[in-house]
Amino acid sequence: MAKYNFKFGDTWLSEFGAVCTEEPDMEIAQRDVSFIDIPGKDGSDLIDNKRYKNVEFSREIALVGRKVSTANEKAVQLINNFAYLQGYQPFEDTEHNGMVTEAALTNFGEISKKLRTFRTAKLNFTRKPYWYLKESLESKEVTMGTSTTLINPYPATACPTIILMINTSPYSTDTSVNITINVSSTYEGVYSTKNYAIKNAVANYNYPYIVIDIENQCVFSRNDNGEKYKFSDSDVPMPIGPGKTEITISRNGHVKQAWIIPNWRCL
Repeated sequence: MAKYNFKFGDTWLSEFGAVCTEEPDMEIAQRDVSFIDIPGKDGSDLIDNKRYKNVEFSREIALVGRKVSTANEKAVQLINNFAYLQGYQPFEDTEHNGMVTEAALTNFGEISKKLRTFRTAKLNFTRKPYWYLKESLESKEVTMGTSTTLINPYPATACPTIILMINTSPYSTDTSVNITINVSSTYEGVYSTKNYAIKNAVANYNYPYIVIDIENQCVFSRNDNGEKYKFSDSDVPMPIGPGKTEITISRNGHVKQAWIIPNWRCL
């Protein structure tokens, strides 16, 4: 079995001449629920807060070097790298091949001292609940007015992103677009079709994309750099279930191209 390795930000731990000194435990996000005790009633009532909690985890690492000077150089390189990785960063490891999540390092001040002194350290992280299939984070061009089939390979719900490129002119003002989206999927164990109306979504020459963000339940326009322009008070599709989903985006003369990013995920 290959030794465990992880990538935080853009670099694998092994690239800094460091190794994990132990195999990680199985780390799975827990559902956020509350148990309420009611006087006179046996047992506790459960309230589902309809979310998963962050996962707290740690990695014990050690620098590998035959010479003290070499190990010290590696420690400095690793510390300097971590210094620029503030907040959530992409996180991958060899136990979840082809997948990525987002994690944040929470004890940088502590590890910088220990790495220089002992050349070992315990890295503490907090990560978002889901692992995402990397290949599903790429956009797939779709045809307006034609049903697009998506197959969710995991038991977890998914939140695809729909992107529309609007025909605009550098001499025109804002273009208002209305789109109807039909989604047939499994919702709470039942396969059914839901219709959604995207109303008065605004785009222009500088912000030609309309994004339907199911995970964050919003619709907005943006430019190529991801800078947002205007939000639309629209009916946003629900997360889709496991297995087969059919999505149809109504034809609209304002729309030049359309894409879907599936965003398949698991705990």
